[in-house]
Amino acid sequence: MRLNRKCISLRVARKGDCRLLWQWRNDPRVRRSSFSTGMVRWDEHVKWFESKLNDSQCVIYIAMTKSRVPIGQVRYDLRGNHAAVSVSLDQQFRGKGYGSSVLRLASQKLLKARSVRFIHAYVKRGNKASVAAFAKAGYKRKGTTKFHGYAATHLLLDRDHPVGKQNSN
Repeated sequence: MRLNRKCISLRVARKGDCRLLWQWRNDPRVRRSSFSTGMVRWDEHVKWFESKLNDSQCVIYIAMTKSRVPIGQVRYDLRGNHAAVSVSLDQQFRGKGYGSSVLRLASQKLLKARSVRFIHAYVKRGNKASVAAFAKAGYKRKGTTKFHGYAATHLLLDRDHPVGKQNSN
């Protein structure tokens, strides 16, 4: 069964999401795909999470099903008119088309809410599923680069070429 985007909603993360994000963060598959591969201790995560919730240059969305089951999170770290995106899904929602739908919705929401022009995604080499999800969500491949010491694919979403808009080239 293919996912209907209308079945997904987003809300801003809140303090009560701390444990859920810690569990997603420490999931072994998430760790392998991440640029920071080590497990995070609870106390470290609490400190990090609270700092992100209080940071006006950070936006964290929690994606949920129609029945309010958390699907995953999308985090944007903003700098000027640029944002860097980070995403993770709960293991039960991976490989089912949720990634691109969640990314598309969250990107649209961020572009409407903030004065961001460019959203950058960096995907660790070998993570073909994530590259495909970003591409399906409207991000364009910009090449390869080093990111946090790892080879990565750089993808970019430009406000002037919004999510879902087809290029006429």
